[in-house]
Amino acid sequence: MNPNLIVHEAHLDDIPLIVDYWMNSSDSHLIGMRVDLKKLPNKKELTVALTRALDSKKLYTLIWDYNGDVERKEAYMHIHLWKNKKRKQGIVTYLIKKSLPLYFKNQN
Repeated sequence: MNPNLIVHEAHLDDIPLIVDYWMNSSDSHLIGMRVDLKKLPNKKELTVALTRALDSKKLYTLIWDYNGDVERKEAYMHIHLWKNKKRKQGIVTYLIKKSLPLYFKNQN
């Protein structure tokens, strides 16, 4: 597969990217994922919640970097490809194979 695919554990500096994904997604995209728009926190609330969850290890998130375009995957295999143009290209299987060793290595 593509050697330009990189997987790493999320760091605090990745949180703005994650927040931007949720804040900039269209209502139709969010509704398509069954998101209750009334329950979606604002940008500040989401940033604080993600920071706390990542710091406390209650959230395990991996970042997928595809040629400089970051993608996000959570350990329970809830996957979001942030860019429409990246979907349905067969890269998810490759990224899962790269992600699983990190998950099991770091879940002590």
